[in-house]
Amino acid sequence: MTSARTLAEALGLNFANLPPKQQVVAQFLARDPAFVAFASAAEVARHTGVDTATVVRTCQNLGYDGWRELHQEVKRNVNQRRTFADRVATLETPAEQLTERVFEVAANNVTATLQNLDHEALESAARAVSGANLVVVAAGGVSSGPGQYLASSLQIIGLRAVLTTGAGDAAPGIAPVRDGDVVIGISMWRYLKATVQTLEHALRTDGVTAVAITDSPVAPAAVPADHILTAQTETAGPRLGLTGIMALLEVLVARVALLDPERSRRASRAADELYFADNVLAPPKEDDERL
Repeated sequence: MTSARTLAEALGLNFANLPPKQQVVAQFLARDPAFVAFASAAEVARHTGVDTATVVRTCQNLGYDGWRELHQEVKRNVNQRRTFADRVATLETPAEQLTERVFEVAANNVTATLQNLDHEALESAARAVSGANLVVVAAGGVSSGPGQYLASSLQIIGLRAVLTTGAGDAAPGIAPVRDGDVVIGISMWRYLKATVQTLEHALRTDGVTAVAITDSPVAPAAVPADHILTAQTETAGPRLGLTGIMALLEVLVARVALLDPERSRRASRAADELYFADNVLAPPKEDDERL
């Protein structure tokens, strides 16, 4: 019996130590639990290109007695997994109770993200971004908001950054990528294919660094990545919780800014001047204490 409470935790603890073929099996288990819940070990083996014995050994190396125990847990988790509709239904609780729960989960996401932060991966990613001529941020769906924040924040501190949100704009976004550039994919559960494909393209380009920012170390976006940063995305509402992801992006931008503080100050100052010169800001009230 694994000491981890869930398969996701078992994967997080043990994935890096698995042999390559078992990592393929583990990624499949994480990516398609709905299929795994009704499959046999032989069917999982067939879909992952290994033999049944490899599937069983994967289960054991993840901390389970074997396929039967892991399979029972996956079935239980699939039956308990709440859809968007299920989560919306739970909102029919007293307003005060719901408000407290949402804030509690949001705060827990930030705390858990910090506790599980891979500081070495963060430092490597920050240095790669700081030295890049171009940073492409690939983020679609619910990830597009965090993607917009990251791309614009990097621009504010003096980096050339662009955002792609899907297959349609990915090609012109990544076409200029060259040696020394960085592609960052932000991908959370449901894992849009376009983001993963953009990271895969980055790895096929010599000298380009691929960074995955996701919610699981075995998420599809984590496979084609040089550096992986994960955040917790638990939620008490109808969509994924983004507080962990946003805190992680804030940390990344702050670290990049500190690697070249003069560039950051110069670019931020120029942006401020343009904001005021172009008269794009709403005028503050005369009694605004921030003046």
